[in-house]
Amino acid sequence: MKRFALLTALLCLALAPAGALAQATVYMIDNCKLSSLSADGTAAAGWTWGDLAPARWSIDQPDTIVAVGLSLSEHGLVFAGKADISADGQRISASMATSDSFRTWGLWEKGVGWTECMPPLFPDGIELDRAYGSCWALSGDGLTVAGMYWLAGAGARCGTWSAAGGLTAMEHLNGSRPNGINHDGTGIGGW
Repeated sequence: MKRFALLTALLCLALAPAGALAQATVYMIDNCKLSSLSADGTAAAGWTWGDLAPARWSIDQPDTIVAVGLSLSEHGLVFAGKADISADGQRISASMATSDSFRTWGLWEKGVGWTECMPPLFPDGIELDRAYGSCWALSGDGLTVAGMYWLAGAGARCGTWSAAGGLTAMEHLNGSRPNGINHDGTGIGGW
């Protein structure tokens, strides 16, 4: 069996005397593919190899990858989405498996656990296909999740979720996906 390894270089720049070069610290992280890094570089989010469970790495335990969610492959699904992390490294958004749906959006918070962000009904009463939601981005403040979801019997729709506002849809009805979101969740980029 081939062993997968990912070289992730984190530059930890320390204050140095004027004229001195900063030192880089390199961490070898095995059995995980990282997809995002906190603003200060002390935490990262990604997926474990093989079972595709959302995972978190932190500088506090540099040799440990902590799976923070349910595996997607246990339901036989094709992986979709991107694990993203807040600027402070305390929240992760990811596509996740749940007991009553195959894949949905989730927001994980350190010390709290998961919140499912894709309810069965859209606020206007349209039924969502809970088997196929994928999470793609988290705002820097960790309060707004962006992803795409399938309407039952229809196409994909891009939207956002926040605890304060619930699930909202973006203008384009079908075939859209967010790829990034700004710090406070007011700006989204994608296609």
